Amino acid sequence: MKPDAINIILEKCTACKLCEKVCPYDAIHVIEKKAVVDEKCTLCGACLGACKFDAIIITRRTFKGQDIASYSGICVFAENRFGKLSSVVPEIIGAARELQKELPRPISAILLGHNISALADELVTYGVNEVWVIDSPKIGDFAEDVQTELAAQIILDKKPEIFLGGGTVIGRSLLPRIAAKLLTGLTADCTELTIDKETKRLVQTRPAFGGNIMATILCKNHRPQMATVRHKVMKPAGKLEKADGKISSSKRRAKRSIWPMRISSFPEAAG
Repeated sequence: MKPDAINIILEKCTACKLCEKVCPYDAIHVIEKKAVVDEKCTLCGACLGACKFDAIIITRRTFKGQDIASYSGICVFAENRFGKLSSVVPEIIGAARELQKELPRPISAILLGHNISALADELVTYGVNEVWVIDSPKIGDFAEDVQTELAAQIILDKKPEIFLGGGTVIGRSLLPRIAAKLLTGLTADCTELTIDKETKRLVQTRPAFGGNIMATILCKNHRPQMATVRHKVMKPAGKLEKADGKISSSKRRAKRSIWPMRISSFPEAAG
């Protein structure tokens, strides 16, 4: 892949110095009646807009997007510590259930930890359609390196189009790592999540510039669309009287499907 670059078409350059005047980095100068760009150039494009003679060309790298059509569903990260779900989890599920009204897709949850079967059952009562569980003593509550690897593996395998986590200390550390592994974007601390009616993309809204404006962010070409939800902002999901969800586990359990993920590759020091 060729790097970004700027080129001056000498035959078109008239030495008018318009580009020199607008450059905020003092990176372009007219020398011997031709524009010359030095190493201070940041490819900001100011000169491109100023040139009236089309004598400046900036070429930029382009990245091929993912096959987004293969992704479907809304997934949440079921953060848990000391044998309990984090208080932000019902809020994330509540946000997912609201999105489900606009985007009729199943809601799933990723649950990682040790001795967490009761938590999987609890997630189902909140309206989660399927819980993807990996239960191992090698997964510690704060083993972010292990949880990052496992969550990324699950997402690559299951391909949810939306993945949500909590704007907690753990969520703010873990989800950026997952996003980096998946080569997708992440919007942090969202205060509102909706679905665009035409494109069906996730519309992510969060405060910016110290809360002076609200930024609306879309992830057009990569999946999953990832966001963390600000704690105490979304309405928590209530428990359902009749909940019918599936629990897919890496361990064989009665009345549960077996999810074939090997856990022998966990780092021995984790947890």
